[in-house]
Amino acid sequence: MSGDKIQRQMDFILNQQARFNEDMIRLEENTRQNTEDITRLVGAVMNLTIHVQENSRQIAALIELGKETDTRIAELREEQDARQRDADTRINALIEVVERYFTNGQK
Repeated sequence: MSGDKIQRQMDFILNQQARFNEDMIRLEENTRQNTEDITRLVGAVMNLTIHVQENSRQIAALIELGKETDTRIAELREEQDARQRDADTRINALIEVVERYFTNGQK
């Protein structure tokens, strides 16, 4: 082989090695950036998980409060219905007294 050809091959090999080194540096930078992005993404997912768990606890508490409210409303309705029945009974008794009074008075 001639010295010129050997020099060209050496230059080619050195250029290839330089490109390889540049590619490795870019690959390492991309890997570092990807690792940072994944770390941020994991942190965001963890924060969302914490918020979802807290929201689930709050929703469960609201459901329990809703059940308690429904129970209280049902109890109040029962009391109101009982009062209404009592009032109806008293009004019916009064109506009977008035009807007897007027019926007895006409005979």
